[in-house]
Amino acid sequence: MTLLYKTLTSALQNMLGDQHIAAFFAGPDSDPDVKGKTQDWLSIVTQGNEFYRDILVLDATGRCLVSSNPGQVCNYYGEREYVRDALEGMFTLGEASVGKVTKRLSVNMAGPIDVSGQIVGALVIFGDFPRVVDYEAVTSHDSQIIFTAMLAPDGLFVAHKDKALMGNTSRLYPDLYKELSRVGEKGDTVEFTLDGVPYVGYAKMELSSKWLVIT
Repeated sequence: MTLLYKTLTSALQNMLGDQHIAAFFAGPDSDPDVKGKTQDWLSIVTQGNEFYRDILVLDATGRCLVSSNPGQVCNYYGEREYVRDALEGMFTLGEASVGKVTKRLSVNMAGPIDVSGQIVGALVIFGDFPRVVDYEAVTSHDSQIIFTAMLAPDGLFVAHKDKALMGNTSRLYPDLYKELSRVGEKGDTVEFTLDGVPYVGYAKMELSSKWLVIT
């Protein structure tokens, strides 16, 4: 996950410094077809990276002005915390989620668009990351199941063999999440039961992302 975050951050920083962003906010007077050129550029960047689903350019209110996906134009994202933070000058990650249909881990990141010292909007990347965990390589020991699971800082299972557990785990199993987090801070073996199924693994919390990885 650390590599994932670094990759998104680096991509955002590079794109924010690209001439297409500066030209877009320079206005149509400098180039009447600036919106079309910007959309083409965003589409090329998206098509060139299998992990990118959509890239959006938002105005200072959080409304989409141009996107690699034309269907996103005019959609409003100003109520989302990661967008609000970006419009205040921060690089932020939105909450990770697992697609109901794709079952892929989705992560988005936003950064501020600064023109001459003034934040005029935000750039957002929506990313889908397939096969974050390979469940085809499952092994068992005694009656327990061993595989990789991941929990986001808010207690959400973003990777788990049992898709039914993809939910607010901290709410459903508050004592378990506290125990896993406690053990994961130092890194140690864990044994627990979910819905009658016993699991065993090694819990470790990533320092940069605060995600809990159980292997």
